[in-house]
Amino acid sequence: MLWSQVTIVGLLSSTTFAAVQPKQLAKRGDCRAQVLKIGGQEFTIQCDADRAGNNIGSPLRISAPECGKACANDKSCVTAQYSNGYCYKKKSQNQLSVVKGTTTYDKGKGCTSNLKVGGCNVKCNTDSPGNNLDNGQYVGSYAACAALCAANSKCATAQYKTTNGYCYQKSKINGRGFSPCDYTISLVCPNNGYPGRSSSSTTSTTTTSSSTTTTTSTGSIHERSF
Repeated sequence: MLWSQVTIVGLLSSTTFAAVQPKQLAKRGDCRAQVLKIGGQEFTIQCDADRAGNNIGSPLRISAPECGKACANDKSCVTAQYSNGYCYKKKSQNQLSVVKGTTTYDKGKGCTSNLKVGGCNVKCNTDSPGNNLDNGQYVGSYAACAALCAANSKCATAQYKTTNGYCYQKSKINGRGFSPCDYTISLVCPNNGYPGRSSSSTTSTTTTSSSTTTTTSTGSIHERSF
């Protein structure tokens, strides 16, 4: 069978596209973590992420794009969450947590350094170059990036890129520490001895003349409130 040069090139092109493009789309789903302008203001969008509490009024029954616009048009709104067809405007940025199906619209950089996330310390607009454990993976929020690093005993810090939603895990912190870097959020997790191992577990020990009983309990509760 004879194949024309155009046909062969066309098949190769379509095969390459089919092998690469669906993988990228599948990662992000309907929500795209990114930084963009809404109503002339910079917003950081994070996917499957929520900031509970601090509501402004009643939830609005609008679309996801309209939710960002509603926050942009309200001077008292600094963040908004869209979930199940409703928009929840907020007057302050509470701790970020992983909540499937919720999209967060943060005015500005979308980072709060004074709050821990997933047991990790947050350092806004910083980077720690080098010492990569991987080539980065799409997670959609810095809360998910923190969870990824905290669950990896080899990860001491991770950097989340707000412009594309990728998380980069690192084996250690750069010898020069953290350097200023816009649109990058550093998560410092208590693995590998930095800044010291911590645990949410509570341990109680009871000693008698014949035996010693040690009880350890670990609990983590995430409550979502709008």
